[in-house]
Amino acid sequence: MWTEWTSHLSTPEEKEQFEREVFSSKRVLNRLKALIDKRLDGLERVEEKLEVYDSPSWSHKQAYLNGYRAALKTQRTTVDLDSQLHRPTE
Repeated sequence: MWTEWTSHLSTPEEKEQFEREVFSSKRVLNRLKALIDKRLDGLERVEEKLEVYDSPSWSHKQAYLNGYRAALKTQRTTVDLDSQLHRPTE
């Protein structure tokens, strides 16, 4: 996953500098991760309500929610620096 963060850079020096910049923003990224988690929790609560299934188009809504959940999970993984395989050398 970490290569996704640095794939736009060409030299090892650029990659190292960018890694330091990303990790110096860890506090902001952790807040973003918390906001994403809040949205994921909200999705779970929506799906627990039985009236959601009273609509003839509930399957379309469910497909939308599934795609939205997948996108949020992808973004959460991307900003979760603790789960990244590579950390910059200090």
